[in-house]
Amino acid sequence: MTLRLATPAALWALVAVPLFLGRRARVAGVLRALAAATLIVVLAGPSVERLRPAAGACVVAAVDVSTSVEHAVKLSRCSPTFSRRLTVSVSPFGSVSVSVAG
Repeated sequence: MTLRLATPAALWALVAVPLFLGRRARVAGVLRALAAATLIVVLAGPSVERLRPAAGACVVAAVDVSTSVEHAVKLSRCSPTFSRRLTVSVSPFGSVSVSVAG
């Protein structure tokens, strides 16, 4: 697993976070500083990359069951059966994701 930042230079703004700390209302100052730090980290664009599994397959299936599809009713009834069969056919190290839209 690898953590990546889209804009790592944005983290330099964390240097200004102590300016949000107040002298009188400590709790409010800490909350303001925490909110500012969170916003700065989000603006840096963090993302997590995961390596593909060494064995198995990653399968994504999209099933359209909207009324514009001729046999949508049959597909919507078959979707759970399809996902079970697909899951069984992929090796134990693989992963399956089925998305039903309609």
